[in-house]
Amino acid sequence: MSYTNLLYPIVYGTKDRPPLITKELRPRLHEYLGGLVNGLHGTPLEINGTADHVHVLARIKPVISISEFLSKFKSNSSGWAKRHARGRFKWQAKYGGFTVSQSQVERVRLYIRNQEAHHAKISFWASRNPEAATPIVAADVNVAELAAERAYRGLLHDSSNASPRLNARPA
Repeated sequence: MSYTNLLYPIVYGTKDRPPLITKELRPRLHEYLGGLVNGLHGTPLEINGTADHVHVLARIKPVISISEFLSKFKSNSSGWAKRHARGRFKWQAKYGGFTVSQSQVERVRLYIRNQEAHHAKISFWASRNPEAATPIVAADVNVAELAAERAYRGLLHDSSNASPRLNARPA
């Protein structure tokens, strides 16, 4: 019998970063995203975000590629959100999709669960130019979290088709 445990933390945002994911829309959107993960034969482990982006931790079966999974995931959720946000909703074209080991799942879940508090401490969305952006860092921000934020920032603002790699290990 074959065994896989493909764990993907995924992040993507609203096109051009307007805060379209209102506090009223957010819980219903997250519930819908969980249903989409299930519908694509995956298992949602954690879903959260802020007004302009979402984080999803999902176990994805090897019956679908990550690019196909996210194409269907973003397309369906964009249509749903447009119907619930008076047609003003669109996801950005790019996304961040990484893999994590089982030993890091709880750490990633906690990170995703605490998005609002996290983004109150550090903001990389302030500038659309990643080279010019200087994160505002509180004293208790973990170096590994900052590295992940910078990797996400670079990916989300990168206009090339190059596949990003994150080689940082947690502190």
